[in-house]
Amino acid sequence: MPMNTIEGIHYQSGRAIRLGIRGERIERVEPLPGKRPDLPLLAPGLTDLQVNGYGGVDFNTLPFREEDVQAVVRGLAGQGVTSFLPTLVTNRSEAIHSGIRTLLGACASYPEVRNALEGIHLEGPFLSREEGPRGAHDPGLMQAPDWDLFRDWQREAQGRIRILTLSPEWENAPEFIRRCSADGTLVATGHTAATPEQIAEAGSAVPACQVTSGTRPTSSCPATPTTSGSNSPGTSSGPR
Repeated sequence: MPMNTIEGIHYQSGRAIRLGIRGERIERVEPLPGKRPDLPLLAPGLTDLQVNGYGGVDFNTLPFREEDVQAVVRGLAGQGVTSFLPTLVTNRSEAIHSGIRTLLGACASYPEVRNALEGIHLEGPFLSREEGPRGAHDPGLMQAPDWDLFRDWQREAQGRIRILTLSPEWENAPEFIRRCSADGTLVATGHTAATPEQIAEAGSAVPACQVTSGTRPTSSCPATPTTSGSNSPGTSSGPR
């Protein structure tokens, strides 16, 4: 297989380099003499953990098509995002099934989609019903974490639901989080009206429970989910 070369500016050192690429592997990195401000920047691709859609495509306005997923992959690649997790939000169970089927169908139909999708991010329906924390999610569809329901979606996804955002204010949240962790699903805390104690308990239930968006504002900094969660063992602040 012949070697292709690309010249550019290394994103960390600022120096001009030439890459030798064979197939999908970078086999050689060579410095170039002098300054070359005309060259493009060379950097690793970005990964986005929550993409609800892009360029007029909404993964939560059904039905969307497999070719829509391909268009999102190409559009994001043009912005430097080479991998991402398409995100399905609170909806009826069958609608979530439909979205999962379309995403997996796109992976089967288009190699570039299969290479770009790191998994699926499910945001809801195990979120807060309270106005404010729930954001734009439908309160009528909110419910306590349901392991059988989640496993039903995970089977449809062939195990590709990698991140689940939930609110730890539900009584059964700690045990649900433990089961997700054992199953290989990362749990993120978001859209929550949980107390600091509930968030701390969620953090102790899983090796890495991330704190995300949609949390209730408070006048006291120590009472916010981000600050209380980040001080709990096994809890870290994550992407918004």
